Amino acid sequence: GVLADLDGSRYFMSLKRGCLPAAADSNECDALIQPDDAQYYPQRFETIDVDDDGNNNVELTFSFESEVLRRDGDDPAGAADTCLEIRHEAGNGILYAGLDGQCPNGMTAYAVGFVARTTFDEDGDEESVGIVLYLAADADDHSQFGTQVEGRIALQDCTRPLYRLSDENFEDGIRASWVDNYLPIQIQAELFDADPDHDFGDITDPGNLRLISNVQGLVDFEYFDGGEAFTCE
Repeated sequence: GVLADLDGSRYFMSLKRGCLPAAADSNECDALIQPDDAQYYPQRFETIDVDDDGNNNVELTFSFESEVLRRDGDDPAGAADTCLEIRHEAGNGILYAGLDGQCPNGMTAYAVGFVARTTFDEDGDEESVGIVLYLAADADDHSQFGTQVEGRIALQDCTRPLYRLSDENFEDGIRASWVDNYLPIQIQAELFDADPDHDFGDITDPGNLRLISNVQGLVDFEYFDGGEAFTCE
């Protein structure tokens, strides 16, 4: 079955966040955010007016222009990738992460997710498997602690990228997104401790920009080793 074929397969996952304006000015960003991807990075809208039917007319007032690799803890010295391995255990597909960006091994392997449903194409061939990740082991032990990811691994692409869950987004090749439930709260606490009167609504403040850039973004995901081969291009 599919889970048996996935057993032992390994993947590199890297997270992309919005690149801060200061870094964009110094050409430190990786790439421009494409129009179809912009909605998956934090944006801010303001209500302009309310029409006669009670609908809000809004205007986009902030959006990140470029993306950049988010290292572990948003630390320039942090691990760049998270190495994941799918293991077939007791009829289930379990995803493991290794120590601080390293691949799982016999000594350090943290269960961080599972394989969900398999989809098939019109010919009955395996098309994708869904995965759910919640990186919630010890924060000092593996990278990107507190981050959640859901998506579908495209099995018919030999690099096995991770796309969004809906059929339309999967077919359009829209990358899966991540949401961090840990680091933004830590950054917020640091800003408050430094200044209890800190204005979190100031979108020009560097601390606020760093906070919102770590709320959510997109995922780069690539197969590199192990498991059985699928028919792919």
